[in-house]
Amino acid sequence: MMKAAFKKGWTNRKRCVATKRNGQPCRRLAMTKYGLKVCGAHGGYAAAVRMGLRNPSRKYLLYGAYYRALRQGKVDRR
Repeated sequence: MMKAAFKKGWTNRKRCVATKRNGQPCRRLAMTKYGLKVCGAHGGYAAAVRMGLRNPSRKYLLYGAYYRALRQGKVDRR
């Protein structure tokens, strides 16, 4: 039995409508899951967080203390 004509990969997907700095179109995958026309690199993640659809990762909180201790020489790097 044949399935619907939905192919894996980048086919049948919406592309980012933003323009890169060199004037070419971005053409990365748009964040249509959140109803956006742009990719994550062109403000998609920030827009989704502002709309409350996505939580910020806050990974910087995990590594801040480690790198602060590293600069002060308190971490043994072996």
